[in-house]
Amino acid sequence: TSRQIVRVVRNAGAKEIYFAISAPPIRNPCYYGIDMQTRSELIAREKSVEEIREVLKADALIYQTLDGLTRAIGKESFCRACFDGDYPTKIKGKEMLEIEEKRKKVTRKKTAGADLFDV
Repeated sequence: TSRQIVRVVRNAGAKEIYFAISAPPIRNPCYYGIDMQTRSELIAREKSVEEIREVLKADALIYQTLDGLTRAIGKESFCRACFDGDYPTKIKGKEMLEIEEKRKKVTRKKTAGADLFDV
């Protein structure tokens, strides 16, 4: 995880750690097939950039802006729902909850044996 990376780099002797992420903060889950965390698991959903920086224990945390990402990929038309919550199709609250419940079940199954692979 990012926090572990910061810890390893700091333990290696870094005096300052500037953590840069090439995308805007992900605040919303994808309901279109990308396997990602549920809403409650997304740190940027509930925390500010400064609060996330504190959790990571980095000296600075830098995210790409949505405008910067749009300019970098050279397209105006792409799904940005995970960043801004503006889904291209309307998903009802009930559908969102059903999808999130299914994901939670899958995540629990995946992580049940995860400690076997931890380093």
